[in-house]
Amino acid sequence: MSAASAPLERYISYLVTFLPVPKPGGRPFHIHMETPNLLAMHNSTNFSLAPIALALPPPRSLPPMDLDFNAPFRCLSVVNVLNIFALILAEAQMLFLSHRASLVTEVCETFRALLFPLEWPCCYIPRLPDELSGYLDYPGGFILGMHLESPDLDMEVRPHTCTCAREQGGATSERAALF
Repeated sequence: MSAASAPLERYISYLVTFLPVPKPGGRPFHIHMETPNLLAMHNSTNFSLAPIALALPPPRSLPPMDLDFNAPFRCLSVVNVLNIFALILAEAQMLFLSHRASLVTEVCETFRALLFPLEWPCCYIPRLPDELSGYLDYPGGFILGMHLESPDLDMEVRPHTCTCAREQGGATSERAALF
């Protein structure tokens, strides 16, 4: 750790309480976390670390996302991606299934982010545990993701629920758009 006289919590409290919040789309607020280099005291811009810039995105701009937007396209055909997107716009019941838990969450988050500037007003659970599978009986629209730990895809779902699944080994399922 550092040789600071105050605990780290005090610095975090100061940053959260007293620093101004930048205006959306305005100039970023820069924080220098280290003191200037002693050999370069005459030049006040010479810091050993780059400053931390705090900024809010401009209004009506894309939200900052750290998502791989290629994930649905690696798993689904373009036609299936467009069909799923149309069903999501119609607030349909969407169930995403995969043997890879990270893939289920990533695909659900990507489809939800692609709705921007619209928002998903219905039930959204990108990683539904098996114990809560009763949510599949929810009467309204939903986007649910489930990790399949067993190789069979014979889950009891309502007939009007759109199921998108990818089985291990690339095998296909008749009732699913595959990913």
